[in-house]
Amino acid sequence: MNRTKYNNILLLLISILCSSCEYRENIEKSVFTQACMAGAEPIISVADFNADGMVDGADLDELDSQLNSDTFHTLYDRNIDGKIDSSDRDLAQADIGLSSSELDRSIVGLFKSTQYLQEVSRRYELGELGFHKGADSIAGHGEHWNNDRGGDLIEKGGELDFEEAIGLNVPYASAKVWALFWGLKAEPVFENGATDYPAPGGDWETQQVIAFSDTPPSFTGHESEVWHTHAGLCNAAQERNGNVISNFTQHESYASCQARESGFQNIGEKIPWDNMWMLHAWIFVPNPKGLFANTHPCLDPNAPSEDELNKGKTIPEFFQHHH
Repeated sequence: MNRTKYNNILLLLISILCSSCEYRENIEKSVFTQACMAGAEPIISVADFNADGMVDGADLDELDSQLNSDTFHTLYDRNIDGKIDSSDRDLAQADIGLSSSELDRSIVGLFKSTQYLQEVSRRYELGELGFHKGADSIAGHGEHWNNDRGGDLIEKGGELDFEEAIGLNVPYASAKVWALFWGLKAEPVFENGATDYPAPGGDWETQQVIAFSDTPPSFTGHESEVWHTHAGLCNAAQERNGNVISNFTQHESYASCQARESGFQNIGEKIPWDNMWMLHAWIFVPNPKGLFANTHPCLDPNAPSEDELNKGKTIPEFFQHHH
């Protein structure tokens, strides 16, 4: 059986065994009441929900259509309490006459083009939408669910589209999408100045990546849009009961990565080793650390941390400043 089809069937069975959709929804919304959410702000600075440049009656009408709706959409939550009600309308009313920023309008466009993801309630639905789990949960990141285009961009490079994210940040054992992410292949700089990358057998293979020589694109032009890095990212994945179990480490040389044991690679196949720029946009669960922050303090806090992925390695200064 095709592995993707097998995984989707397995996720469907898990979803059926879930005793209560309402219980799941309440658990997901409870994050808004947790102490780790303190300081989180609305995903747009003023209530310009139609992104026409100014808050007016049309925006209040749009908000009215969401009041007490069965579907919760974060865009309209002005007080970050996990529901849309009269308190949000009062706050939006207070914004009448205010102008929105270019960033606000970009986020509205992004949210409306992807808000269908906030309505996903079963993990197998993520598979039906073209996403597959690419990494097990990491504290602050959750699970990374990628689409096929994302893999090509990380491996080969290419053009990104702000309204076409390559992946999703999803909590362990949940279908709730918290954030979108974009990833793009980076150009590595090696510790001893190797210039023969990516020639097979070159000096670069045994050297640690100490920086990237390129810069990522800017979707919004706003100073808060800060991309983070993943360097020497090695996935010596394992296969267990028909499922792929990711096994990531960071800041590995190519040679040390290939020396690791992987139960998933075919004979002669190379273990994935990547260098990438990455951007998160926390548009479904607002982040107290910022809209484009690297991690969210409430997302799977008990999962392994990035420090554990680094395996005690010294982190080059460049990556300490782009973390």
